[in-house]
Amino acid sequence: MLAAAVGTAILGGCTNTQAPTPTLTPTASSPSTSSISPSPSPTPSPTKTVVPDNAGDVLEPMSCTPLRSDDKPKISGERQQIAVDNGPRVGATGQALLDPDGTPVAYVVAADDIPDFISDRFCVGLAYLNNVNGPRRGGAMVLYAGDILNFDAETVTTVGDINGDVEDYPLPAPLPPQHAPEFTLQ
Repeated sequence: MLAAAVGTAILGGCTNTQAPTPTLTPTASSPSTSSISPSPSPTPSPTKTVVPDNAGDVLEPMSCTPLRSDDKPKISGERQQIAVDNGPRVGATGQALLDPDGTPVAYVVAADDIPDFISDRFCVGLAYLNNVNGPRRGGAMVLYAGDILNFDAETVTTVGDINGDVEDYPLPAPLPPQHAPEFTLQ
């Protein structure tokens, strides 16, 4: 104790304004520090990154690979993609329009829908969506509630609008044979 008091008195004349760090000295009733060993912390394993939104829902990365048709004519040199509805989710809560076989061929955009999330919900690539929606909408990236997005390469000239308007942009080439749409609201 005397050594600690002398050390404090000597240090008292220094200009350092920090308080000295106390040193703990084990007593007879204290457990020995040599007998306490920390257990190793577990190594974290990689997990899928998810981002919660304000409502507590979870936004996940694209969970599917687009289905491509080998037996249908190509559009702009690419195989047609077949939409599969994986169910509404944050950013893609609009309604699917189905052909007589039950395949989604178009989509009614809801408020706050996001192109990436619609792409994921229906398992079609954004480039494909932009391609089949180019002539009547100028693509699929600008969305208004109530817009119709086309998924079918064979209705490029007849399905789709943007904010209630139908545009007249150049057609992709080659363009598959076109037909009138046949769909029902899901």
